[in-house]
This record gives sequence, structure tokens and C-alpha cells, in this order.
Amino acid sequence: MAGSAAEPLRWGAGTATLSAAGGDVAKGASRVQVVLAVAVGGAFGAVGRYAVSSIVTNSLDIRGSGTLVANVLGAFVLGAVIGLTEERWVLSGPVRNGITVGVLGGFTTFSTFMYDVIYHVEEDRWPVSVGLLLATVAMGLVSMIAGLAAGRAA
Repeated sequence: MAGSAAEPLRWGAGTATLSAAGGDVAKGASRVQVVLAVAVGGAFGAVGRYAVSSIVTNSLDIRGSGTLVANVLGAFVLGAVIGLTEERWVLSGPVRNGITVGVLGGFTTFSTFMYDVIYHVEEDRWPVSVGLLLATVAMGLVSMIAGLAAGRAA
């Protein structure tokens, strides 16, 4: 079974393990290169999330709507990157981790999503809170599946 203890989950033309913690060091990339790529990618991702979240939230005037859009978009892009690198593209460890863990990790956010859900509960806006929770999970899952399909079909 792929991803089991006996067989690591393969990603990137079947040659590198999907790992944010050192799997790429054995492939020739130093830990410093991977950490720097993640740090730089994270900075870009965080700024991108701030921009998207601000624009969407200000446009819709619903707290959490920007986080929802960022998380769903991030899920799609991560799925597409994984789909493209399964058999077609080969990315070095620093580049792959810089994009996935860095950019997309900085772009998406679970903690802000959770706070947005709780914020609406505290404001006695239960329908908004439950709607945000369900929409983020459902749309995130559909976006990941769509991204994987798009990446694999490209």
C-alpha cells in the first residue's frame, strides 16, 4: 500500500518521498537549501494570503471569506503541483518544498480558519460559523481532487 511504513509515499516522477523533514537531503540538497527555500516561499505565500484575504473580505464584508478563498485556492494549487510532479515534472527538493511547504503553507491557514469559525460562534452567528466550517472542508476537498486531476491530465 502506497504511503505505508513499508513503502513511502512517492512524489516527483516516482523518485523522492513526500517529506518536509529531510527526505530531500539524501537527494543532494542540503538542509540549509531546503530551509531557505521554505522560508522564502513562506514569505511570498503569507503576503499572497494577506492580499487575497483582504480583497475578498473587504469585498464581501464577511469575516472568514478571504481565508476560505485562500484555503480552497491553495488546496487546488497543491493538488495541481502534486499531480504534475507525480510523473511529468521533476523538481529538486528545495524547489518542491519551497513551493509546497513554503508558498502554499504560507498561503493557506488552518489556525485563522479556526479562529474565524469561533469568532462567528462568539458573535452568536452560528449559521455563518457552521457554513464557513462546512464550506471550507467540502470546497477544499473538491479543490484538491480537481487540482490533482488537472495536474495529472496536463
